[in-house]
Amino acid sequence: PISQFALKVYKETGKNYQGRIYKWGVIDFTGKEILPFDYDWIADEPNKGLLKTQKGSMYGFIDVMGNLLLEPTYCSIGDFNHGYAIVSKEEDFNYGVIDSNLKEVIPCHFSKMEYIEESHMFETENGYKDPLGRYHSESNGKIVLLPSKYLYCESFNNGFAIAVLNKNWYTESYGLINDKAADT
Repeated sequence: PISQFALKVYKETGKNYQGRIYKWGVIDFTGKEILPFDYDWIADEPNKGLLKTQKGSMYGFIDVMGNLLLEPTYCSIGDFNHGYAIVSKEEDFNYGVIDSNLKEVIPCHFSKMEYIEESHMFETENGYKDPLGRYHSESNGKIVLLPSKYLYCESFNNGFAIAVLNKNWYTESYGLINDKAADT
């Protein structure tokens, strides 16, 4: 059982050249199907009330009652750390971050994403993002917090920096910001 109300079970759904094909689903204790038998894998143990699921090569989450919370849309989902998990959406593993409400707070645009325990920040190839998705930069010895609409910015020079807007990874838009993180 995954909770006192639901069971994780599998059933044979067909055969192929390798043998039988099994799919996982969730039923209640009366045998009523709660989650369809469409999943290739469902975690054995919940983590903070969530069970990771897999459909094909994509991962998502259900709760301990078997209710679908997040369709399998990520290629990878790390463990939650202080309410945040590193995820990737693309086959080429561009990383981002989801919060405990399963909302993407840092878009999957970065080739590097690492949680830094001491600062509670995420290190990307361009610098640091906080859990709110704001990029942290420095100008004249002061920290500048860029709104989450920016992916990152170049180094500040005379109080100004070129910033990359967070539209989508394949069509970057650039702008000029000042050291108060305002567009100029």
